Amino acid sequence: MNQLERRSALISQIKTLQEEVETIDEKILAELADKVKSQGSTTVDYEGRKVTVTIPMTVKWDQGLLRDIRNKIMQGGDNPDDFMEAKYNVKEVAYKNWPEPLQKVFLPARTITPGKTRLEVKG
Repeated sequence: MNQLERRSALISQIKTLQEEVETIDEKILAELADKVKSQGSTTVDYEGRKVTVTIPMTVKWDQGLLRDIRNKIMQGGDNPDDFMEAKYNVKEVAYKNWPEPLQKVFLPARTITPGKTRLEVKG
């Protein structure tokens, strides 16, 4: 068996094992549903062992409404930075389509870092 065939076989095994673990987790979570909080971490006894179930909370803020609130705070004479932080971002697709003089203005604020290297085999 060559390296790519071995790799493919291992990935298949990993996927099968991940699916099996997910099935087991779903059964355990169903059994513990009435014992855990709806969000955050809860540690319970299960089959003689301590098990911690964590249900993360994701909060998203409506950027348009926050901008309006920021403006109202400034109009009221207060500093919105006392209550919130602003995050600036430039979409890479837009940046690449800008004329070069505009790109040069933003270039000092732009940093490129490599992402995680992936190996994908097709066919």
